[in-house]
Amino acid sequence: MQAIGVSRGGRTTKIYALTDGLGRLVAFCLTPGYVADCRAAEGLLQGLPHSALVMADRAYDTNVIRPQIDMIVNFSSSLMQVNI
Repeated sequence: MQAIGVSRGGRTTKIYALTDGLGRLVAFCLTPGYVADCRAAEGLLQGLPHSALVMADRAYDTNVIRPQIDMIVNFSSSLMQVNI
């Protein structure tokens, strides 16, 4: 799979990472820059253990991703939005 997107700004690639509690890399994926963030999350979430704690950016707070997290992690996720 090629992960180079072409747009008006040039060629772009996004890197997504799944880490453990100490920030160590567990899984990653590359996508073309034009791909929505929530699309990459679908694949990364497949390898989560049931004891996982999920912290994510607002881009992952979608009607597709939240139920997937709830199913994998075995508890109701509540995302807290912090405005910085």
